[in-house]
Amino acid sequence: GREVSWVYAMNTLGGAAGAFGTGFFLMPALGLSRTLWLAAAFSFVAAAMLAPLWRHSPERAVPSEEKNARRKMKSVSSSVTPESKTAVRLVWAVVAVSGFTSLAYEVYWTRLLTFFFKDSIYDLTIVLTAFLTGLVIGSLACGWLMRNGLNFRFALGLVQALIGLSAFTGLFLVQKFPYWINDLQTNTALVRQYGENYWAAANAIRFGCAFLLMLVPTTLFGAAFPLAGQLCAENAALPSR
Repeated sequence: GREVSWVYAMNTLGGAAGAFGTGFFLMPALGLSRTLWLAAAFSFVAAAMLAPLWRHSPERAVPSEEKNARRKMKSVSSSVTPESKTAVRLVWAVVAVSGFTSLAYEVYWTRLLTFFFKDSIYDLTIVLTAFLTGLVIGSLACGWLMRNGLNFRFALGLVQALIGLSAFTGLFLVQKFPYWINDLQTNTALVRQYGENYWAAANAIRFGCAFLLMLVPTTLFGAAFPLAGQLCAENAALPSR
C-alpha cells in the first residue's frame, strides 16, 4: 500500500520535473532532436543504474526460497474466494474508468487553458506540470493516510465522487478566468503592468490558473491508484473458508 504510493509518487514526480525542465529549459536551449537524444540517454542511464541489482539478484542467490515463495503464492491464489476475485475485478474496472477520465480531463484542461493563454510550448508545459504535481501530492498524502488506518473501499469510492464534483466545480471557476488573466492577452499589457519581469509574471499567472483549476481533482486522482492497489492486495490475500 504505502510502498505503491511512494513508487507512484516518485515516478510521477520525475515526470513533472521532466515536463517542466523540457518545456522551459531543454527544448529552448537544445532544440527538438538534441532533447530527444538526451532523453534517450537518460533511459540508458536508468537501465545502467539497475546493473548492481542484476549482479546481486536474490533470485540467483536463493533460488530455492524463490521457488517456495512461488508455491505459496499459487496456493494462496488458488484458495481465494470467488467474492474476492469479483472484488479485484471490480477494482480493475474502477481503475480503468478512472484512468480514462483522468486523461480525458487532461485533454480538456489543456485545450481550455491554452485557449485562454497563447497556445505555446510553455503553456502545454505548465498544464502538464500542474497535472503531474497534483498526482504526486495525492499519492504521497494517500501513503501517509494509510499509516493511520483507512477504510480503503470507502476511501476509493469517496475519491471518485470528489473527482467528479471538483471537476464540475471547475466549470464555474473557468468563468472567472477572462477577468483574472486579462493581462496575458498582449505583451504590451504585461510590460506595462510588470516591467522587465513580464515573462516571469505571465508564467506565474498561468501556473496559478492551472493549479487553481486542476490541483484538487489531480490530487484525488493521485490518491486513487494506491488505494486501488491496496484493495487488490487485500482481496488477493483473503483465503477461502
